[in-house]
Amino acid sequence: MKKYLSLLYIGVIILLGACSPSRFVKPLQKNQKSVGMELGGPLFRFGEDKLNNKNGMIIPVPFATVTGGYGIKNDLTGFASLHLTSLAFQNVHLELGAVKQFYSNADSSIGITATPQLNIIYGMAANKLKIFPQVDINAYWHYQKGKQHFAYAGISNWLELASTRAHGEKQTTHWIPNLHIGHQFSRPKMDYFMEFKYLAPFSSNQNIVIDYWKPLGNKNGAFGAYIGLRKKF
Repeated sequence: MKKYLSLLYIGVIILLGACSPSRFVKPLQKNQKSVGMELGGPLFRFGEDKLNNKNGMIIPVPFATVTGGYGIKNDLTGFASLHLTSLAFQNVHLELGAVKQFYSNADSSIGITATPQLNIIYGMAANKLKIFPQVDINAYWHYQKGKQHFAYAGISNWLELASTRAHGEKQTTHWIPNLHIGHQFSRPKMDYFMEFKYLAPFSSNQNIVIDYWKPLGNKNGAFGAYIGLRKKF
């Protein structure tokens, strides 16, 4: 049973690609540190009773992660994340990456960043290791002069390098994009953010265990919602 749950978790991650929110949209200042927590995931129906025509509640899968970051330079931040929920399924899921700012306008109100990272998942019960490269591109906008709050939008690209799936089947999907929008409220020592994602828009959501919310009746992907906070020091 534990081995099944371990493989199920990895299967959900592979299907939906990057189920987590953006770790850092903007780099920290040089030598600045940050520790935070994120909560949320794909939206699904909880407590649905089809026999009695009860729809249940729409809630996010409760994926929880902790993240630490360090400002290597003003335009470059390294980070690491640990998925807490995955430990309940006997999976160690780590994210290691960096966010690099490669464009900023004259007054720094608009910028573009790139975030390459590795997702490392080890299923303890199944004794299985998977590594997934990921590259996020984000654009942000400080819409209020004199404030550090900003809105952002971007695309997360999850890459599958293996040629076969779990049971030896041919792997036909090697690129899983995820679209997202979000907002970060920034204070001198704390950041708070919310993010919404359209996960895996080209991957089928049919014939799977979880009944993902399909507001448009769509047969692909899932919608995700996330909140998080980070302390800077």
